[in-house]
Amino acid sequence: MNFLYCIILLLFISCNSNIDLDKKMDEAINFRKNSKLMEAITLFREIINSKSDSMIAKAQYQIADIYLNDVNHYVFAIKEFQEVVNNYPNSDYAKKSIFMLGYIHSNYIEAYSDGMNYYNMFLEKYPSDELVHSVNYELNLLDSLGIIEKINDLRD
Repeated sequence: MNFLYCIILLLFISCNSNIDLDKKMDEAINFRKNSKLMEAITLFREIINSKSDSMIAKAQYQIADIYLNDVNHYVFAIKEFQEVVNNYPNSDYAKKSIFMLGYIHSNYIEAYSDGMNYYNMFLEKYPSDELVHSVNYELNLLDSLGIIEKINDLRD
């Protein structure tokens, strides 16, 4: 009987903690929508620290996206997107993060070589993904501006 009681208690606790994390995720997203960015980042970090695999990559991605789109702090955004790629390589958020790393490097900080490397990494890992069209667009844009040729000349 004690064994059965322990199993029921564990199930209840784990279900309850997932509900709490869902609530935290919703609160964090609402904080972000209301421009309460520090509060949003704090809740996203709590989700990451909870070690709940189902939400960590999303929370990490959200932090990166806040730094990119709400704060315009590209160095922090790069660091956070890289965390997603390194720590959750099989998640959809890693795929999106690789694209975003290419985009930031190419469009915001003029680190074109790094941007091309991320775009090419994306094409290697996800050759049939719906974002391939966007990656090719970005690479064609770099090519039309003569950036790829200049980078290749520097490499030679």
